[in-house]
Amino acid sequence: MIDDLIIHIEAAQVTTVQGHWRDDYYHADPYTRLYFITEGTAEIFLQDRKVHLQANRMYLLPANTPLRLCPPKKLLTHYCCHLRARAPAGLSLFDLIKFPVEYVPTKPEQYLGLMQRLHAAFREPYDHARLEMQGLVRLL
Repeated sequence: MIDDLIIHIEAAQVTTVQGHWRDDYYHADPYTRLYFITEGTAEIFLQDRKVHLQANRMYLLPANTPLRLCPPKKLLTHYCCHLRARAPAGLSLFDLIKFPVEYVPTKPEQYLGLMQRLHAAFREPYDHARLEMQGLVRLL
């Protein structure tokens, strides 16, 4: 099933946030968020579950799930990818499989390298960059 996924990447960026994450409302975006935290800590609420974001960890936040981003006390730097992953029948991958929200990689530098490549490829206007991004998301 993973081989047949249709992946659309809407954004890939590196961001440093401080106080501009709003924590006064829940929202549910139509895309899945993939975060790799490089520096700092913060808290989010996914539905009503508190998730503590930490450096050198990856987070998968499913689409259409109520999410509240709490401003970090200091700086939080993270790579993020907004994506949609669908099976050929139109079902969302995340409707079919329940993934853990947090993943602690044994070699975080490898995941950082993949996220850096994804960020660089997203800025390229060429078709081969889109193929590279889809391959990188599959690796992550």
